[in-house]
Amino acid sequence: GSAMDHFIGVSQPDSLLTSCATKGSMYSNEQNLLLVHPPDMPENPWILRVVLLGAPNAGKSRLSNQLLGLKVFPVSKKVHTTHCQALGVITEKEIQ
Repeated sequence: GSAMDHFIGVSQPDSLLTSCATKGSMYSNEQNLLLVHPPDMPENPWILRVVLLGAPNAGKSRLSNQLLGLKVFPVSKKVHTTHCQALGVITEKEIQ
């Protein structure tokens, strides 16, 4: 699982780890590496949990991608483009 899963004590089989990135995305290789080798969790982490809620096509995926600095969620003018759940973890010093 991810650093967040480890911290809160939730484990998931590796087969459940999937990416929402579209095939051929310039970020897909980097995302696959992060799924196989998740980033190390800080020694004394502070965790802030954020949920993005909003109407369809309100820009939730685009905002998530901007905050993460990666294209994790597909973005399109078509409604209901994002049909998967993903966990985005940003780590800065001891804050995750």
